[in-house]
Amino acid sequence: MKCISHKTFSAPKRPRKKQIPFRDGSYNIGRRNYLGDRRLMVECHLTEPMTEAEFREVIYVLSKEIRLFFWDEPDKYYLAELFEEVDVDVFPKQVRREFTLPFLAAPFAIGERKTVRFQRPGIVNIDYEGTALTPTFIVLRNDTDFDVVNPTIIATERSTG
Repeated sequence: MKCISHKTFSAPKRPRKKQIPFRDGSYNIGRRNYLGDRRLMVECHLTEPMTEAEFREVIYVLSKEIRLFFWDEPDKYYLAELFEEVDVDVFPKQVRREFTLPFLAAPFAIGERKTVRFQRPGIVNIDYEGTALTPTFIVLRNDTDFDVVNPTIIATERSTG
């Protein structure tokens, strides 16, 4: 199966506007948050015939949360799943060869997981290459026989240059 994606380059922003008496227009009280899921339309073309039962199994797998990779960004993925029905014409012994899969995904692409080893006490900078402020998951693991005393993590906002 070959697929072509139609991605938007940004997630929709969450409007947070307030009407203030005796003021023209509205006041924006928040510009940093995004509205929600991103819609990814994936046009697919079957390279081999597929029965209705086989296609149903594929749709079942894609209906769970998956890591959706695209050819033009192989180092990133979207957490996506099918929430809407998939409309495909069925012929007597196989499904139609061209169809569109409507995915809903988290607002931003996710990059690779980074592992940083601390060689000695001190400050270690972890380079963040993303384009948006996104949640970070940090795991501290002690692989030595020595106790770790007073570990400190300081998160600073990314510099925009």
